[in-house]
Amino acid sequence: MKFLDGIAMRAIASEMRMALMGGRITKILQPDSSSILLQIRPGGFLFLSIDPSMPRIYVVKGFPKPSSNPPGGFCALLRKFLEGGKVIGVEQDGLDRVIRLRAESGPDVGFKLTLNLVVEIMGRHSNAILVDEGEGRILGSMKAVTEEKSRYRQILPGLKYIPPPPQEKLDPMSVGFDEFLAMASSGANGITNGIMGIGRHLAERIYIALEREGEERAWEWFEEIRRRIADDRFDPVLVLSPSGDPVAAFPFPVPLRDEEAMERVESMSDAIRTISDISLEREFLERERKRVLSILSSSLDKMRNALARIEEDLFRIGDPEIYKVKGQAILSNIGSIEKGMKIVSLRNLWDPQGQEVEVELDPSLTPSDNANVYFQRFKKAKESLEAIKRRKEEVLEEIRYLEGLESIAKVASSPEELSEIWEEMMEAGIVKGKRRERGISGPREYVSPDGWKVVVGRNGIQNDRILSEASPNDIWMHARGIPGSHVILSLPFKPKDLSSAPPEAIEVAAKAAAYFSSGRGSGKVEVDMTFRKHVRKVKGSKPGFVTYSNERTIVVYPDPEVGRMFEGGEGLAGVGSD
Repeated sequence: MKFLDGIAMRAIASEMRMALMGGRITKILQPDSSSILLQIRPGGFLFLSIDPSMPRIYVVKGFPKPSSNPPGGFCALLRKFLEGGKVIGVEQDGLDRVIRLRAESGPDVGFKLTLNLVVEIMGRHSNAILVDEGEGRILGSMKAVTEEKSRYRQILPGLKYIPPPPQEKLDPMSVGFDEFLAMASSGANGITNGIMGIGRHLAERIYIALEREGEERAWEWFEEIRRRIADDRFDPVLVLSPSGDPVAAFPFPVPLRDEEAMERVESMSDAIRTISDISLEREFLERERKRVLSILSSSLDKMRNALARIEEDLFRIGDPEIYKVKGQAILSNIGSIEKGMKIVSLRNLWDPQGQEVEVELDPSLTPSDNANVYFQRFKKAKESLEAIKRRKEEVLEEIRYLEGLESIAKVASSPEELSEIWEEMMEAGIVKGKRRERGISGPREYVSPDGWKVVVGRNGIQNDRILSEASPNDIWMHARGIPGSHVILSLPFKPKDLSSAPPEAIEVAAKAAAYFSSGRGSGKVEVDMTFRKHVRKVKGSKPGFVTYSNERTIVVYPDPEVGRMFEGGEGLAGVGSD
């Protein structure tokens, strides 16, 4: 966990001592394959995870999601040895990211043992290991480490527990002024690589202090860090982005970057849990987004290849009218054509300039029969051409629809939005699967103090829905010529025309239409607007496809600030199809 360095672990260990010491381990659960949850009364819960992308450990007072998963082997082992046992200590190995929960064994063991639940937070090498303190031997672990994986130490039942190799770094409590400056002057990497317990993100904050306030002030701030470590005195904070989202967690206040803010939290555990929950949700979101986009990209490739083949067929067929012209030319000049001729140049009476046309003939047929052959070719080619053009329109509509879904997926900012996209893809037959009952979430809305309301659909189905629910004199908007959300502006009065709507309302709605479209990264976006009564759903078309008239086009900037007005803590709206 990128914010859980050695100093943050010191703060976590301190919180564990205050909350859990003397408590009884009453229940042990396994929320997922990489996590363990210990209920310790009266202190609360100890959560640990060795997830390679987000290893972490923290204390929580309550855990809202009870596990229904069957316990794995390590969870069963912990239940056997620790349930009913008493927490007698919490230790950290120096400023390494290793915490030992010391406990007496529970009554099921039959005799009293002192056990260490060792939690090593070391990226992909993270592990949780149960050790018999008396013999120093491993009873079990969440992850076995064989000799093939590590020659330095193996983690297997029955082997002696060997701590992780010591870091070749300086103890921060013994670092002098000159040593500190030598490391800090080379940037955050110099601090991280040289001083134990300081991770990359804290090192960056130290370097900010050095750059902004000079060597003396940076040293004073570093000394304050050392005093906090020595005294176990922490004041955890979350660092917030300019939009107010938590982006970092530290065990004490740190220098901020431009436009950042800081929020104090009750504990380092709370800070780590907040950051990890957000990070895991983002990871899940990006993983799901990648899955959806991969399927849409594959579907688009198929449709574009189909379109290319259609274009080849159109080129091969050419203009059917040439067959009609040749048939008419034969009939118009039938007196000058004899059976047995193979090719003739005939005057085209339908050409205003009287140009001649070269006509190939079947010598075994009469001139009249040759004319009929050309008329039959004309009819067949015309029918084929019409069928191919219809197929081309179907493929183009499918491409536009898939591009719309792709646009949605690229800007979706919550797993719920992607879930709705997946549902729509199933309904459209793009993917197979069991359909679930819809209604995960509704369209985005913003209501102004003056009473006007802007509603933004976030997928094709929602676009159809808000269109059907809008009143005839509501104002409909859409980014012109590109995939995007349908936007409905409802006013507290019946406007006479588009120009009678409040300019502020028009601007917010138009910027929303621009922002929630595939043009959101552009400097300017054209937005069409018209009354709802001039918008028609195309019968039998894909979700979100409409035709409209009496529109007015304005050009706006896809303002992220307007986009955030519709987030409401739930993320950005998606975009649907034209």
